[in-house]
Amino acid sequence: MPIDTPTGQPAAPLPRAIPTLARRKIDDIKPQFEAAETPEAALTLLDKQQALALKAPSKESDAWLRSLVNLYEQMPFRAKGTPAEGPALLALSRAYQLSGNQWEWLEAFQNYADFLGDAARQEQLVEDAPPAEAQAAAQRAKAAAYFDEAKRLYESKDASASVALCDRLLAKYPSSAKAYEGQVIAARCYVDLRQPEAAVECYRRIVKQCPDELFAREAAKATIRLLSDWRKTDEAIAESRQARVRFNDDGFRLYALTREAELLKGKGQKHYPEAVKALREIVQIQPDSLYAKQAENWIRAMNRQVATDVMGDIFK
Repeated sequence: MPIDTPTGQPAAPLPRAIPTLARRKIDDIKPQFEAAETPEAALTLLDKQQALALKAPSKESDAWLRSLVNLYEQMPFRAKGTPAEGPALLALSRAYQLSGNQWEWLEAFQNYADFLGDAARQEQLVEDAPPAEAQAAAQRAKAAAYFDEAKRLYESKDASASVALCDRLLAKYPSSAKAYEGQVIAARCYVDLRQPEAAVECYRRIVKQCPDELFAREAAKATIRLLSDWRKTDEAIAESRQARVRFNDDGFRLYALTREAELLKGKGQKHYPEAVKALREIVQIQPDSLYAKQAENWIRAMNRQVATDVMGDIFK
């Protein structure tokens, strides 16, 4: 007997256009799946098939993965009320993602996040927590699910999929700390995709919106560093100056002024006066610090360079 889908209808037959290897594999696994005694066993079987499909040649692999979705779709219904229900929802979302069905993937992942949220809420209610605390626990669990999956995708070198989850995380749970940690993951993904402008926007979003000032300051440092690394010198200097106004913190100001001086010095002697001004601010903030000693050394070095060039011009 065929296993019914969640709608109560028999699973759709496999399309005839499936390449031979994929069709043979699905024909082999379907009876094993239907005969599995527990949802956990069926899920393990499908996971192994998915791993094999990913190793197949591209055309066969794509067809194999799409066909496996037909079986994965039955898992949440089959596993409902068992310990396998959560893993089944997650597995279905990953099956959609690997088969290229982005809309279905995101919807299925939200179902998984909602499942975790409901479990967290019920756990709090059982412990007699106020409803507001239970709801907050549910939101934290949902946000954590998104973050964990986005991080996994980033570590698996699937940057585009990771960005999609990070953006959805911020849109759905903007008050969660995980939303802004997700923007850091998104920024790293954009760097891997060689889209530095998009990465900078992720960090700027944290600076502007994140309520945690320490985290926002670190994002501002990352913005300045990224712009510097990508040779956006003027933009990096402007970003640093704006951030110094926003964050009235000596540690951050020392970092920003040092980067500004370094960038201005690198632009040539015409910009030495601006660099010296930044370095003197460092000395004023912490006169006896290593930052101040480094700043004084840089000022002396630039003055020597200017004097040497002037003498060279005189004796040409």
